Amino acid sequence: MAILKIIQIAWRQYAQSENQKRVYALAEELLKRVGDFVKRFDKVGRDIDTLQKDYDEAYKKAYTGRQSIVQKANDLKALGAKENANSPIPTAELLLDEQTASDTEND
Repeated sequence: MAILKIIQIAWRQYAQSENQKRVYALAEELLKRVGDFVKRFDKVGRDIDTLQKDYDEAYKKAYTGRQSIVQKANDLKALGAKENANSPIPTAELLLDEQTASDTEND
């Protein structure tokens, strides 16, 4: 009986050792995946920042200032060009410096 008990203990230790090896392998795989995820997640954040900057630049060119495409379209409207009723042209947003200069010129 003592020999069977020793074999049982040895077998249990072997099984635990194999489980530990599997746990370490899974832990290494998990850490690798977490590292890859964090790297991709950070790239998405940088891409969002870049996209926001590009959007802001495009918005400025479209809507703000005297050289914006919206302002030029409004200038054409003021000269008599006909606006499409289904696609009205919004008013341009003048920058604070341009508004101050315009107010000074009008005084």
